[in-house]
Amino acid sequence: MDTSPLSRSDEHPAALPYPWTATGLVLEQLGTGLLHPVGEHLCLVGRADDADVHLADAQVSSRHVLLSCDGDHWFVQDLHSTSGTRLNGFRLHDRAPLAVGDVLTVGATILRLEAA
Repeated sequence: MDTSPLSRSDEHPAALPYPWTATGLVLEQLGTGLLHPVGEHLCLVGRADDADVHLADAQVSSRHVLLSCDGDHWFVQDLHSTSGTRLNGFRLHDRAPLAVGDVLTVGATILRLEAA
Protein backbone atom coordinates (compact mmCIF):
# COMPACT_ATOMS: atom_id res chain seq x y z
CA MET A 1 0.00 0.00 0.00
CA ASP A 2 1.28 3.45 -0.89
CA THR A 3 1.81 5.48 2.28
CA SER A 4 3.19 8.62 0.67
CA PRO A 5 1.63 11.87 1.83
CA LEU A 6 -1.18 13.23 -0.29
CA SER A 7 -2.62 16.68 -0.49
CA ARG A 8 -6.27 17.54 0.04
CA SER A 9 -6.54 18.27 -3.67
CA ASP A 10 -5.71 14.68 -4.73
CA GLU A 11 -8.60 12.78 -6.28
CA HIS A 12 -10.01 9.68 -4.56
CA PRO A 13 -12.76 7.29 -5.70
CA ALA A 14 -16.18 8.32 -4.36
CA ALA A 15 -16.89 4.89 -2.79
CA LEU A 16 -13.64 4.96 -0.80
CA PRO A 17 -12.65 8.59 -0.29
CA TYR A 18 -9.49 7.72 1.63
CA PRO A 19 -8.56 4.09 0.86
CA TRP A 20 -4.97 4.72 1.93
CA THR A 21 -5.78 5.07 5.64
CA ALA A 22 -7.29 2.05 7.40
CA THR A 23 -8.08 4.04 10.56
CA GLY A 24 -9.81 6.97 8.91
CA LEU A 25 -7.25 9.25 10.56
CA VAL A 26 -4.57 11.43 9.02
CA LEU A 27 -1.93 13.81 10.29
CA GLU A 28 -2.24 17.08 8.38
CA GLN A 29 1.08 18.89 8.06
CA LEU A 30 -0.07 22.46 8.60
CA GLY A 31 1.14 25.04 6.14
CA THR A 32 1.80 22.43 3.45
CA GLY A 33 -1.57 20.75 2.87
CA LEU A 34 0.12 17.34 3.09
CA LEU A 35 -1.86 14.50 4.66
CA HIS A 36 -0.04 11.55 6.26
CA PRO A 37 -2.11 8.39 6.87
CA VAL A 38 -2.18 6.99 10.41
CA GLY A 39 -1.64 3.20 10.65
CA GLU A 40 -4.07 0.80 12.31
CA HIS A 41 -2.28 0.48 15.67
CA LEU A 42 1.01 2.40 15.58
CA CYS A 43 2.35 5.43 13.77
CA LEU A 44 6.00 6.41 14.14
CA VAL A 45 6.82 10.04 13.32
CA GLY A 46 10.41 11.03 12.68
CA ARG A 47 13.26 11.69 10.30
CA ALA A 48 14.16 7.99 9.83
CA ASP A 49 13.53 6.50 6.41
CA ASP A 50 11.37 3.78 7.98
CA ALA A 51 9.15 6.21 9.92
CA ASP A 52 5.45 5.94 9.06
CA VAL A 53 5.39 9.74 8.84
CA HIS A 54 8.77 10.83 7.51
CA LEU A 55 9.54 14.51 8.18
CA ALA A 56 12.43 16.29 6.51
CA ASP A 57 12.95 18.64 9.45
CA ALA A 58 16.43 18.98 10.99
CA GLN A 59 14.84 19.58 14.41
CA VAL A 60 13.01 16.23 14.30
CA SER A 61 14.71 13.15 15.79
CA SER A 62 14.96 9.94 13.75
CA ARG A 63 12.32 8.35 15.99
CA HIS A 64 10.63 11.39 17.48
CA VAL A 65 7.10 10.51 18.56
CA LEU A 66 4.81 7.47 18.55
CA LEU A 67 1.05 7.42 18.11
CA SER A 68 -0.53 4.20 19.37
CA CYS A 69 -4.03 2.78 19.58
CA ASP A 70 -5.22 1.04 22.74
CA GLY A 71 -8.70 -0.28 22.04
CA ASP A 72 -10.72 2.68 20.75
CA HIS A 73 -8.37 5.32 22.14
CA TRP A 74 -5.29 6.91 20.57
CA PHE A 75 -2.26 8.06 22.56
CA VAL A 76 0.89 10.03 21.79
CA GLN A 77 4.30 9.56 23.39
CA ASP A 78 7.56 11.43 22.86
CA LEU A 79 10.40 8.95 22.28
CA HIS A 80 13.04 10.93 24.21
CA SER A 81 13.54 13.26 21.26
CA THR A 82 16.16 15.99 21.42
CA SER A 83 13.77 18.91 20.85
CA GLY A 84 10.71 17.41 22.55
CA THR A 85 7.08 17.31 21.46
CA ARG A 86 4.22 19.66 22.24
CA LEU A 87 0.57 18.63 22.36
CA ASN A 88 -1.80 21.59 21.92
CA GLY A 89 1.03 23.90 22.99
CA PHE A 90 2.03 21.99 26.14
CA ARG A 91 5.29 20.06 26.39
CA LEU A 92 4.63 16.32 26.40
CA HIS A 93 6.26 14.49 29.32
CA ASP A 94 4.30 11.24 29.44
CA ARG A 95 2.01 9.23 27.21
CA ALA A 96 -1.11 11.34 26.66
CA PRO A 97 -4.53 10.76 25.08
CA LEU A 98 -4.95 12.07 21.54
CA ALA A 99 -8.16 13.27 19.88
CA VAL A 100 -9.18 14.53 16.46
CA GLY A 101 -8.23 18.19 16.18
CA ASP A 102 -5.23 17.92 18.52
CA VAL A 103 -2.09 19.70 17.34
CA LEU A 104 1.40 18.20 17.69
CA THR A 105 4.52 20.32 17.37
CA VAL A 106 7.40 18.07 16.36
CA GLY A 107 10.60 20.05 15.84
CA ALA A 108 9.57 22.94 13.60
CA THR A 109 6.74 20.90 12.04
CA ILE A 110 3.13 21.30 13.12
CA LEU A 111 0.76 18.35 12.65
CA ARG A 112 -2.97 18.16 13.34
CA LEU A 113 -4.84 14.87 13.79
CA GLU A 114 -7.84 14.84 11.47
CA ALA A 115 -10.59 12.44 10.46
CA ALA A 116 -10.12 11.54 6.80
